[in-house]
Amino acid sequence: LGSLRSECLRLKRLVDDLYQLALSDAGGLHYRFATLDLAALVRARAAIHQPLLAQAGLALDCRVPEGEILIEGDHDRLEQLLTNLLGNARRYTDAPGTVRVTLRADRG
Repeated sequence: LGSLRSECLRLKRLVDDLYQLALSDAGGLHYRFATLDLAALVRARAAIHQPLLAQAGLALDCRVPEGEILIEGDHDRLEQLLTNLLGNARRYTDAPGTVRVTLRADRG
């Protein structure tokens, strides 16, 4: 039952992602732009995914500057993007390997 539940949750996430993509293609996806700290968001997502990457035999090399990097963006969509990228990196990087995340601000 546990593996069936896990597979159902995985399929639900896939269907949700496809639905979001369809909304985006149709112009029906709504964004909530606000000032947010991208550095803090990247650090938080990396911290959540680090143990999962380690379980897969992967090291996480996260290079995010100290302090804030303020941008205008949709927090939930950026969080989803980072989660997808790190999840894909875990699935498609051969162990032993390294997943490198680098964030930097250019020209302010």
